[in-house]
Amino acid sequence: ATLVDLQGCGTALDSAELVPSRLSGVALWPWLRYRHRRSYSAVDLAAAEYAPLTDECLVFSAVLGEVPPADRLVALTAQASGEANAVVWVWEADLDDSGAPPLTNAPWAARTHWRQAVKLLPERRAVGEGEPLSLEVASGGGGGLAFALR
Repeated sequence: ATLVDLQGCGTALDSAELVPSRLSGVALWPWLRYRHRRSYSAVDLAAAEYAPLTDECLVFSAVLGEVPPADRLVALTAQASGEANAVVWVWEADLDDSGAPPLTNAPWAARTHWRQAVKLLPERRAVGEGEPLSLEVASGGGGGLAFALR
């Protein structure tokens, strides 16, 4: 996961509820109140306007079918100054023991129908380069991820 300053959606296929967006010149923000997603949204990082504020970090590792990981606090250090307003994360799944590359939605991987996942933080916060940060990660018992900056 990476803490980011998200400034603009990637493509028209991305979730317009993230930031004020336009599609073919039509402003989408009047409809944002009807388009709230409780879990997360998808964004194409290759086309999005954002600034990473931290290095990428491993949030958790899980095995399909086992108990979801416990909630945790992840220590981060801001690598840039900006307004922390979202968390972007990617996943990878090792589907077998063959040694084949894992299936992933990372922006550097072969393109699939999966894009990167993003969740807006409950509160925006200005962060300074070098500032120590704590990211609260809640797995929701396997029902969805939630993040908060502490």
